[in-house]
Amino acid sequence: MIKDDVSIIAPTLKELKANFLTKKSRPIPFRLQQLHNLLRGLKELRNEFYEAFQKDLGYKDQYFCELVQYQAVLTHIECDIKNIYKYTAKRSVSTSIMAAPGTSYLIPEPYGVVLVIGAWNYPIFTCIPQLSQAIGAGNAVVVKPSELVPHVSNILAKLITNYLDQSLYRAIEGGVNVAINITKQHFDLIIFTGGTEKGKLVAKAAAENLVPCILELGGKGPCIIDSSSDLALAGRRVVSTKLLNCGQTCVAPDYLLVEESILDNVVNTFKQQIKDFYGPETKNSECLNRIVNEFHTNRIAELLNNHGGKVVHGGQFGLKEKWIEPTFVVNPDPNSELMKNEIFGPILPIITYKNIEDAINFINSRPKPLALYYFGTNKAHKNAILESTSSGGVCINDCIFHLINQELPFGGVGDSGYGVCGSKFGFDQCQHLKPVLEKSTIDPQARYPPYTDSKKSQMKFLSMLGTQTQSEVLYKLLLVLLLLGVIIYVTCFCGCSKNKQQADL
Repeated sequence: MIKDDVSIIAPTLKELKANFLTKKSRPIPFRLQQLHNLLRGLKELRNEFYEAFQKDLGYKDQYFCELVQYQAVLTHIECDIKNIYKYTAKRSVSTSIMAAPGTSYLIPEPYGVVLVIGAWNYPIFTCIPQLSQAIGAGNAVVVKPSELVPHVSNILAKLITNYLDQSLYRAIEGGVNVAINITKQHFDLIIFTGGTEKGKLVAKAAAENLVPCILELGGKGPCIIDSSSDLALAGRRVVSTKLLNCGQTCVAPDYLLVEESILDNVVNTFKQQIKDFYGPETKNSECLNRIVNEFHTNRIAELLNNHGGKVVHGGQFGLKEKWIEPTFVVNPDPNSELMKNEIFGPILPIITYKNIEDAINFINSRPKPLALYYFGTNKAHKNAILESTSSGGVCINDCIFHLINQELPFGGVGDSGYGVCGSKFGFDQCQHLKPVLEKSTIDPQARYPPYTDSKKSQMKFLSMLGTQTQSEVLYKLLLVLLLLGVIIYVTCFCGCSKNKQQADL
């Protein structure tokens, strides 16, 4: 179904680079039209996308599928349409006194041809918002969907081919060979979503051509629950987000760190919550889809061997059905495979701790995660977590929802990636903020040799002003002049009044 044809990559890139140089993608009305076309295409192909998700990821209910995979994508595009003039406008900045007199500003300009490489777990969400921001910033774009979800990949290619201008926007489907070869090309920016090891390969290939990257790489996201938390709330929010897309979510809570004294209550609450959400037979729930393929089903099932912990719920699986039962494992060996790698499935390890410092030390002993979660109302604990840990993002008393806040950037740090997507911050990463200084023709001679004592004095005076900007100096000068004017006025007024009084006498 997916051809692995590397021969189309170079000609496509060459054509798009030539078309980009015509500046066709630069006018804002053109960009807006493409974004509206993209939005319309997603809506018109809604049913075809759902059928593809049924085949590739085992979704059983269209409403639930669209809630998980679809709705946030539409919101992202609408946000870009709403804010495009603001995001692409020239931005005035201050001029330092040493560079004065002059005017300084930033001009957002597109990079050129952007490559977007999507992931299989959220194949629309990891392609379309990135495509939208790249289009909005004025770039030409190539989208490479994941070959592990071939039916969704086909519909994504259909969307881009039928609804966007083919002279600037293309989809290139393919397998491993295409993925390897496409990252070696001289694109102007690469946006990649996937695992850490593949992210390293993308970054290495891009470095050969000095191509900048935005890498969203996931990782083992911790979720801390202390005795001050509302366990019923934590149960609802952790279970629902952990099992979203059957655990195949890069920002899902990967393991829990639970205060030792509340372990039994947490386990019992979470067990009941699974039953309330998905029924006594989770396999039959319409709100639990399937693992993407047998390979990953087997990979996840293997994590249940030799973990050194205690399975307190679940543990069943079916390879042919691509099904893993939601499973809790208490206190597995920190060095087991279960705790070394991102699970990307419906298994939730639960590690107990005695004090918050132990939990923080456990997190800091591991690679920096893409997301970190805390449930509780203890301000000291919250502040300690925020100040003493590093992660791509943090959400307090919920999971994942920081990702869909249109005002917050989304990205990783360290092993979980670099660069951001979403919001104004992500939009800015798809465009170069070109700095411009327009100098006045007023030409102070102190900058030119020979450097006489007078010129040295002038330069010394300017250097004493330090980091002050041109506007700050002018503002202070105006204040001084205003104050001087007031003094002169008061002096003259008082002097005139006194002379008049003496004359009257």
